[in-house]
Amino acid sequence: ETETMASSLMSAGVMRNCGRRSPWPNGALGRWLTAPATSVPREDIARTVAGIIQEQAGCDAAEAETAALDANLALKFEVLARCERAFGVAIPSKALADLVDAPTVAAHFQSA
Repeated sequence: ETETMASSLMSAGVMRNCGRRSPWPNGALGRWLTAPATSVPREDIARTVAGIIQEQAGCDAAEAETAALDANLALKFEVLARCERAFGVAIPSKALADLVDAPTVAAHFQSA
């Protein structure tokens, strides 16, 4: 199934290597797509979300805890992608509009 997913992404034009050597040697993409999630205790979810935001936005910890994500969509989607990997929970596309700041992102993963 991993190969099928990677092949689908390539055929859809999502992943392209433009004739160069694959950036995912030896099936690394497949291993990443199927890697088990890191287990994060429920009480640490808000702190983990803030840490991801702090790392991606380059802000301090206090700002990260209340950071709004709608002003910078690239930041928002990078943060959400990292949260999905950290918590092992996919975010349904219909929930994306509701995830506007650090507290709503943390609440989403705490309720998952």
